[in-house]
Amino acid sequence: HKEMVPSEWARCVFAVSFIAQMSALAAYPQGKDMETTRAIEELMPICEGALNGTLEYCEGIRTTGFRVYLRKLAEQLPEYNSTAGDVSEWDSRCNYFKDAHDPPACVASAYFLVPFDLKQAPQPSTCTGESIEEKVTVTDNTTAPPSESSSLASDSYAFRAFTIETQVGGNRNAHCGVIRTAQAHGIAVDIVGKGVGRIYPSRKLKLMREHVLTIPPEERKNTILLFMDSRDVLIQTGTEGIINGLVKSGAKVLFNAEGNCFPFNYFPMNMILGKDTSIIPKNPVGRFDGFHICGHLFPEAPIPGGPRWLNSGAFVGYADAILDILDLTQELPSWFIDGYPGTDQGFFTQVYLSGKFGMKLDVCNDVFTAFAVHEAESENQIHSLWHLYARGPHRRQWNVLRAERSPEGDSLKVRWVNKRTDKIAPIIHLNGNLKNVYSGQRSHRMKSEYLSIKHGPCSIVRRMEATMFVGSGVGKSWPHGLDFREGDCNYNWEEMARRCAVANDTLELMLDKEKSGLGFWLEFSPVRTFTDLGPEEHRALAMASFAAGSVISPEKWERLVEGSSRHIPGRYESLVRFGLMEAEDFIATRIDGLKVYGDQISWPFALGIIVLQVVCLVVLCWTFLRPQWNKKGGSGQNWLLKRIRFSRQKEHP
Repeated sequence: HKEMVPSEWARCVFAVSFIAQMSALAAYPQGKDMETTRAIEELMPICEGALNGTLEYCEGIRTTGFRVYLRKLAEQLPEYNSTAGDVSEWDSRCNYFKDAHDPPACVASAYFLVPFDLKQAPQPSTCTGESIEEKVTVTDNTTAPPSESSSLASDSYAFRAFTIETQVGGNRNAHCGVIRTAQAHGIAVDIVGKGVGRIYPSRKLKLMREHVLTIPPEERKNTILLFMDSRDVLIQTGTEGIINGLVKSGAKVLFNAEGNCFPFNYFPMNMILGKDTSIIPKNPVGRFDGFHICGHLFPEAPIPGGPRWLNSGAFVGYADAILDILDLTQELPSWFIDGYPGTDQGFFTQVYLSGKFGMKLDVCNDVFTAFAVHEAESENQIHSLWHLYARGPHRRQWNVLRAERSPEGDSLKVRWVNKRTDKIAPIIHLNGNLKNVYSGQRSHRMKSEYLSIKHGPCSIVRRMEATMFVGSGVGKSWPHGLDFREGDCNYNWEEMARRCAVANDTLELMLDKEKSGLGFWLEFSPVRTFTDLGPEEHRALAMASFAAGSVISPEKWERLVEGSSRHIPGRYESLVRFGLMEAEDFIATRIDGLKVYGDQISWPFALGIIVLQVVCLVVLCWTFLRPQWNKKGGSGQNWLLKRIRFSRQKEHP
């Protein structure tokens, strides 16, 4: 054979290198520059290893590929370069948040694969909106399908609804709320995923795409498709309200908006972009203002404190547009989809922030209302029992909805109205994750009781559904001839509906716009699972506290009842005795607190804190009072005896 000259070797090496680079480019979405492609190639294996446990969670932060990611963040937002662009800062945060679910290498890869502009202006939000007789321009410079009048819009499109539920049959009926309320309005819901078994949330994306592909291509443009989570959604109207809400929005795909910025409020999804990226209790109106992504890239809620962030548990749109979004998953490895950062909600939020596909958020509650019961999780961290009963019924999450009786002959007895907008949204989504409230509890009793609130026979979803059908659970007969056999949802339903519907007196509170928060809090708050109060005591205390707080404000009422034992005592008490009283009062209230929250606190640690407080109090008393004792003459003991004798003489001259 002929020996190759150096120039031929060079051409050969170049050709092999070129082919390898083209193959790498073909493996990932098109349009990536070579530097980004190489960064993806370096980070993806690290991400896979971190997800399956063969590599450390923080692995990859000091790689070249991750530095490319940090540089791209800093180029867009140079004002945050000292945090978001600093490898040491990422390393420090990562070691602190090692229990976080999403490895930084995966978050960086997801941003490269589904990028979005970090400097974009959020979409405008106004609930007056454009007329639905007009064409509406959406974010990717295309025009939504021509809109008919409200009365004709629902007749112009085919409508299909589906949910994903893998555990169906027997006594597995967690999905039946959405099935039964849909059937009450003549809506058939396709159940996707039967028999698949437990899946990762992100794998829902694959099942969604497979279902959309069952619609013939020529029908997708004029088919409106509704997706709903299976276990926490209730339907309140027929298809007309859903279709007209989508058409009115001008969106190709309209997503449920919620009041929590998950997953971009957590490290590492927040990318450390912002002035304050720590999660601490704040006023609901501005609690994410310190987060750049959460605070600046989403539309403002028309009503302060209202929902403004994407929730992927419910959305409606044109089938072809939904398929375009889901087709992005075809360019990603299967294992990456199963462990996508932030679950399927992270994926849809990134696509939304990309400004493509005509996606919008239903901040006006025209189709969806999110009843964010997950925010009740913080109720087991409140300072005292009085704080809970004074503030609880006024908290934001319990004041989203009120009840309204339906007209005679309606398929439902009660519907849920959004208190902020006074709208009956077609879809109620009880989003959130109440089952995590007691994930750290040592008490199996409390944990099991609280789990029953979310998933038990009379869970929040089931109680709200039953109330919709029967009005209340006291002395009511079954009012419907509906057959819920589809999805095995007919089993023992009549008895369950009567047993789970809220009581008459509670429903009356829920019907009152001013008192509805008290009604929801009485029925659904976790407070009753971590106190020793019985149901009647719980109700009586809540009613009395709410009445008092309504007169003088919850804050003043709380200060009055919680501070009553802390007032300075009468003039005949000695300073030392007052100090001891304060110590005893401190111990008593903390012991009472430990009785309420005992399953959250380590007893040795808590008692150690109490002893430390008492010691500190004694030291303070000795430090500040000893000079006075010496001035009075004699030892501190003699002075104390004189003070006590003086007090007795004043009391009994």
